[in-house]
Amino acid sequence: MTDRRLDPETEAVVEEALALLRATPPDGTERAALAQELLNTPAGLPAVVVVGEVKRGKSSLINALLQCPGLSPVDDDICTGTILRFVPPHGDLDLGQARILFPDGTGQRIDTGTLAEWTSVGGHRYPSKDHGIPAVVEVCATSTLLPDLALIDTPGANGLDGAHGELAVRTAARSQILLFVCDAGTPLTGPELRFLTEASERIEHIILACSKIDLHPDWRDVLAADRRILTAHLPRLAHIPLLGVTALPGLPPGAAGLDRVAAALHHALADRDRLHVVTALRGVRSDLHHVHTRTREQLRMLTDATTDRDVMHTAQSRIDELNDLSAQWMLLYDRDVARLRTTTFKEFERSLDAIVEKWKHNIERAQARLANPKSRIPEQYATEITAELQVLLLDTTERFVTDFDALVRNLYTAFDLEPDLGSGAFAALRELRTRDGFSDPRLLGGDVVLRGMEGSRSVLLMTGPISALFGIVTAGFAIAYRILTKNRTNLTTWLTAVTGKLRGEVKEGLTTALNDAKADVAIPFRRELAERTRQARDAAEAAKRTSGASARKRQETIAALRIRVDALADQLDALDGEIARLRKEANTDVRA
Repeated sequence: MTDRRLDPETEAVVEEALALLRATPPDGTERAALAQELLNTPAGLPAVVVVGEVKRGKSSLINALLQCPGLSPVDDDICTGTILRFVPPHGDLDLGQARILFPDGTGQRIDTGTLAEWTSVGGHRYPSKDHGIPAVVEVCATSTLLPDLALIDTPGANGLDGAHGELAVRTAARSQILLFVCDAGTPLTGPELRFLTEASERIEHIILACSKIDLHPDWRDVLAADRRILTAHLPRLAHIPLLGVTALPGLPPGAAGLDRVAAALHHALADRDRLHVVTALRGVRSDLHHVHTRTREQLRMLTDATTDRDVMHTAQSRIDELNDLSAQWMLLYDRDVARLRTTTFKEFERSLDAIVEKWKHNIERAQARLANPKSRIPEQYATEITAELQVLLLDTTERFVTDFDALVRNLYTAFDLEPDLGSGAFAALRELRTRDGFSDPRLLGGDVVLRGMEGSRSVLLMTGPISALFGIVTAGFAIAYRILTKNRTNLTTWLTAVTGKLRGEVKEGLTTALNDAKADVAIPFRRELAERTRQARDAAEAAKRTSGASARKRQETIAALRIRVDALADQLDALDGEIARLRKEANTDVRA
């Protein structure tokens, strides 16, 4: 092993596991190579998601951490639908530059000095006549405090209770690091506590930064009150970093508390690296578990038969059984998938209808204000509706992924087969590449990642088709927004256009995703049947070759298989131990 992230104990366990994989035909060498690649793949650009209630100083704190006052606009006029993503120089983006990504997929490079013009409702470039409201602005910035990471400033000027708050949680859940900004002048509020409750269920590392300590001499008392609130209501967060900070210009990082925030973030980033190794180890374990299952079946076939003739008979019966499975399995798969498609879309439509009715009522009540040419209600409502639709798509997709995964696993189990859709190491590698660096920040974490399940991989292999659904709402928003620019009072027409497009595209998208997934499921299933059939035939051939051989020879073969089964079981236990140890270390929070 050459990866410096592995300590000697982990390295020894991994080497033994890979050696066992390499010694397993027909594809052990390939699987071991994929596992090695995963272990050597960098975790990618880490991202820290920054969230806070209105007027808590979130943008000011980001500017202070980036050591660039005024970079992130801090007035009260910021659009609620734009994500600001602060990243180090990369590619063709240099310091002082930013790139706007619009919902229709187009982009435009700008100078960072004009950010407010593009992201503020009052800015003269907002919204773009051709592209609508910017979905995300990627801003090039770096800092000696936090080099080589991305800071994600989430939208949501209407508070944490709405859809933007939910999207912020989803975004932070992808990075697993959340910097929550609260006020040093008042203890945690109800909405803040509700947000943290949900966030704590999904996010590995949460850091609380209590801002504006320069304005509140009793800020330490407020922090103590916050600690008591967390201890009483959220024990899981009782010992997370809770730090007083100020973004007051001119103060050194130590005096402002910024160095303590940076230290807590660096600790979380180190844990993120451990979790990257955990993901790799799970991939190796998945592959080794499959080898263990195959070897146990070989042993069972020999030990269940008392003579070579019995082995041949058992092997032939197994071959006949496997030949019957394929048609039965695919019939059941098609039946269950049809049911899943129907139930998923019905639930989606029910939720979508509720959103439409809610906003038709809100629009009707706001007609007088909508008629005012200076009103920001059309833009505000449009971004809030878009956020709710994104949350609906996330919920629909997560439920669909979970149900589909269970469907396929249940079918495998019903036929006494081990789900193994390709290499576990390859699946884990693909997962990390999907997560890496917020590959499409416009989706607010909307792409479906392959889930890190204990000991095995998810059976779902359709990230592309499902991820495409998330482009529907933002693209539809860009198109339909032009309706607003022509008639600001016609929000109902806007709502009808967006949701109508969404309804049709989701129905088509679900069908396409399931059709594409069929091959991803059927091919490994048939590969598994072919492997089981080959094993049965090999056993029959071996029985023929050893027909009449001594009982001692037969017992030697059985003994060798038992030794291998035990070795594989021991190695699985060792991997489980390493995974548990690394997770325990990664979950140790820095106490403030």
